[in-house]
Parts: sequence; structure tokens; C-alpha cells
Amino acid sequence: MPGEAAGFLHGNVPYLKIGDGPPLVVVPGLTPEHDVPSGLERRVALASARPLARDFTVYVVNRKQGLKSGESMSDIAGHLARAIEHDIGQPVFLQGTSTGGSVALQLAVDRPELVRRLVLVSAAYRLGPLGLAEQAEMARLIRAGQPREAWASVMTSLLPSALRGPARPLSRLAAGRITPADPTDLLVTLEAEDAFNVEDSLSRVTAPTLVIGGGGGTTVIDGYQLPPGATASIGSNVVNNGPTTGISAPYPVPTPHYPFPSATDTAAPYDNATTFQGGTCSMAEAQKNYSWTGSSATWQQTNCDYEISRGISNANCFNGLTVVTDCDTSSGSVNLDSNHDLYLPNNSSLVLGAGFYYFCSLYMGNNSSISIIGGQATIFIDSPKPADPTSPCATTNSALGVAPGTFTMTQNSSINAGGSALNAQILVFGDPSNPTTASVNLTNNASSSFALSAPYSAVNMSPSNNSTFIGAITGYTVTLGQASHFTYEADTSGIQTNSAPVFYPTYWEQCNAAGYSSSTPTSGC
Repeated sequence: MPGEAAGFLHGNVPYLKIGDGPPLVVVPGLTPEHDVPSGLERRVALASARPLARDFTVYVVNRKQGLKSGESMSDIAGHLARAIEHDIGQPVFLQGTSTGGSVALQLAVDRPELVRRLVLVSAAYRLGPLGLAEQAEMARLIRAGQPREAWASVMTSLLPSALRGPARPLSRLAAGRITPADPTDLLVTLEAEDAFNVEDSLSRVTAPTLVIGGGGGTTVIDGYQLPPGATASIGSNVVNNGPTTGISAPYPVPTPHYPFPSATDTAAPYDNATTFQGGTCSMAEAQKNYSWTGSSATWQQTNCDYEISRGISNANCFNGLTVVTDCDTSSGSVNLDSNHDLYLPNNSSLVLGAGFYYFCSLYMGNNSSISIIGGQATIFIDSPKPADPTSPCATTNSALGVAPGTFTMTQNSSINAGGSALNAQILVFGDPSNPTTASVNLTNNASSSFALSAPYSAVNMSPSNNSTFIGAITGYTVTLGQASHFTYEADTSGIQTNSAPVFYPTYWEQCNAAGYSSSTPTSGC
């Protein structure tokens, strides 16, 4: 195998060359600088190129060094096209990954005569909402003089949601090794790719093309449930294996054993034998730890929201050296206000214990996560009056701008990733008189596992490629976007259990699940 060569092609295009055979041009994803690869970057590039170098002369090329502000993706691809003409002198096999795939596809559109074969890896004819959001955040941090934070954001975005927070410090440390002295080329490339869209020009690509992991995919639905008269809008490329077993709706009104309004807060001081029911939201805890002598017949269930507040007030659930009990740990400035609006900003996390939680809205920012430990967590999201006549929720937006009664997950947020869907039940009250105006928006959420029951809400799910959702869904309208490996396992009969209560959010009351039958889900209550 011939030795390596490196330098600049015509027009100041950096390259690294190895191998012997017909020319294969490899265009990588984003790099901190447009320069000849060196150090670790060079070793990684060579490790990827060597297997191909047995059959090809492999040119690993970057974007031109010294891009001018405002250059488009067509301009960037044009620099590479002229370098191919000048230094290689013949049509090439062309492979691009991520941003490199955008460059390669643009070149194949603009100069099809230069491309013999085209391979696109994790690329498409334009960026999707997730890609645009991630690159906008990266550009913002770079312009703010925080390049290490910018690259750490990119690194952690490739991890499962539950690992992003813990991996952030290590990512910042690693990012220190790849901080550019001058970020101009990178920022120009980001702006060019934001505007890149060749959907209407794909017919100009004449080379045989292989797309690997480029998106599109198939949505697989194992079933969904809709009340009578409701509709489902299902995206393209869908395999529908549902709906599930015949569960009638609207559900018959159950006769509860011990109804309670989930808006009832646990009385302070908490964890105190002199407080009502021991100042805890757990009957078992009240009996075991605080000598409460009642039973399920007299227990008055309260919500566990105070555990979130304690975790916000006590970092890592420690007060000095003392462990704070009944405490849900959080990171990243999670906010729970006095109106029961729960807000998770970007890159934040919250760990919920088993119990019942009551919110007037739930908003999850980019890359935020909610984990469930210790058993089953049931989350009520109430609506204000007049939708719920007994609601204490405010009728105006929260201080952070979130509309009351809404449930929103944004880019790469996740709930109970990798856990049992039966341990995370989310019940949205909605608006029984006008259900199409009550919204549940789950946009490009990462791997999640929960049971969503929102029979009087419009449920809009716009999943990203390679997301996974395992659980159940009930909505007045259900709109599913296109995705790959996105599966609903919607058998809500599995929510019921003989050992734990089951909730019917339409009536917002609790009853023991006994004598369950699939045709009458509230039987036995």
C-alpha cells in the first residue's frame, strides 16, 4: 500500500491521502478547523481510511480553509469540485458523513459529471428540526465565547438522554482538546448547512446512490386507542399492527373505593409523626416510619410534589452532611412553582420516586430527562377552569410562559428511558367540551417509556429518526410523524395491577383494580 500524503488541494482544500486505485473522496462531518488533520484527528481518519485504501486512493478532504462569510453550501461544494478537477482530474467515488454528506450531495446536484458513485451516511437533503436546533445552539455558544461548551453539547447529544448530564463534565474536558483558534470556517459552514435544501433538485443526481442511516424510516404502531368520533393522522411509511383490544370509550363512571383530588398537597412539616398522616404521601411510609395506625379505608391520598421541592432546595438531597428523606433529586435549575407548574430547562434532569404527582403544566426542554425509581409514578396534568370545574390551576400562562394544562417534550427529552412503561403513567385532563384545543406535544423526544392517557387532548408526536417510544397512548386525536424504529405498545390493560391502584383520568379519582376485563376497564372499582 502506498504511503500517506497530506497538504492542500487546489483552492486551499485540506486533504489526507492513502491507498492506490480509483479515487474515493471522503468528506467528514463538522470539525473545529478546516485544516490538514493532525494528532488524534489524523489517527482517527487513517483508521477509517485504511480498509478502503486496499481498493481505492482515499482522499479525506475537509471544507476549504478560509471561507468567507455568507458562503452557501453550493459555494462550499464548488470549492471541492474545482479541487477534484484540478488535482484528481477524473470523476470520483464520493462519500460524505453528516455535514460532509450535505457537501457531497450538493456537489452531486451541482456537478453530477464529477461523481461516479455517491454514499451518504447520516445525511439528507436538508436538516431536520433536531439538527437545526442542535447547530443553532452550537453556533450560539461559539459566538458567546464558549467553544468547549459548544462541542460538549455536540458530544453529549449523541448519547442516550439519561447519560447526557453525567457525561457533560467529561465532554467539556475532552472538548478542550478540539477548541479552534479561529471558529470562522466552522460558523460559515453551520450557517450554510442551516440554509441547505436540495429537495427540489434531487433529480439532478445521476450517480448511483447509497443512503445509510439517512432518515425516513418506518413508524411501527402496535396499537392506539381513540374515543368514538375521534381521528388519527398517521404519517407516511407506517406499518400499523393495531388497534388494540376492544376497550369501550367513553369509559363507564367507576365507583371508587377511596376517591381523592390529586391536587391535595401533603401537609408540612414533612416526615413528622405529629403531622396529618405523618407528613408523607406514602401510606406504607406513614405506617412504618411514623406510627400511623390507619388503613387503606381511612388513608387520604395526597400528591408527592413536596419531594420535588425538597430536591430543588437541597442539592443532591443533602442538607450539609444530612441526607434529606422523601427527596427527588434534580439538576439544571428545575422549577416547580406555587401553581404546580413543573418546568425542566434545557439539559436538566429530575428523578421521581414512586407516588402521585400533580401539575398544572409540564414542560421539558431540550435534552432534559425524567427518570423513575422505586416503583410506579403517576403524573396528573390538570386543566384550569372551566375545563375542570374543580381545578385550582391558574388560567394564565406560567411565569416561564407555559400554557396551563399542557404537556410538552422538546428535542431529545426523555421520560423513564429504558424503564418499564407501567412505572410511568401520565394522565392529562384536557378539555372534555373542546378536546381538539387541548394539546400534548411530544417533539423529537428521545427514548422514552411511559403510558400516556389524554382522551380529551390532541396528541401530536413528531418523532425523530431512531427514537423509541415504548408504552401506551390514548388521545382524542393522535398525530404521528414519520420515524424509524418508533413503536407503540398500546395495551393499556397492562396498566392495571392487583397490587397497585389504577387511575381513570377522565374522572380524576382512584380505585382499586380488581376483577379487570378488557372490555370493561373499570370493572371491579
